[in-house]
Formats: sequence, structure tokens, C-alpha cells
Amino acid sequence: MGINKYSNMRTSISGRCKYCKRISDLKIKVFMFPIKCECCNGNTHYEKISHCKNCKPVIPKYCTISCKSVTLLDPIGEGLFKKVKDE
Repeated sequence: MGINKYSNMRTSISGRCKYCKRISDLKIKVFMFPIKCECCNGNTHYEKISHCKNCKPVIPKYCTISCKSVTLLDPIGEGLFKKVKDE
């Protein structure tokens, strides 16, 4: 892992690609979902995918979301999903 001495951000990340399983320098793609969750501390849920330069990241088929049980009983009222405007 290379670290730039002028900032706290990493300049490159080494690891195993999620798709081809090769160990190399990785890029990170972030997929955002309009779901309010407890795990991401915000109004949108996100999934980070680590991939090498040869692989194209695709949206995950499944994601793990942490939310309160009461939110599942009334997902729109509790703000889990955004309301859709009536047209």
C-alpha cells in the first residue's frame, strides 16, 4: 500500500480482485442505493467493490443491509424507502 505523505488518503490498494481473484493493485467502485440504513450512517446505502484494472465492476446481486426491525414493519413511514410522487 502506498501512502502519500502529504495526505491521509491511500494512493493505491493491493489485494485480491472480487471477480478474477488475482492479487494486484485494486480500484474501488461504490454503488449507491436509495435506502436508509443503520450500517452506512446516512440516507443512502452503499456497497464497495474492489476490482483490478482488467475487470469491469457490476452492480451486486445481493447486499446486506442493517436496519431496525420496526423499520421493516412500515418501510415508507419509517423512511427506509423514499416516497414516490403521485402523478
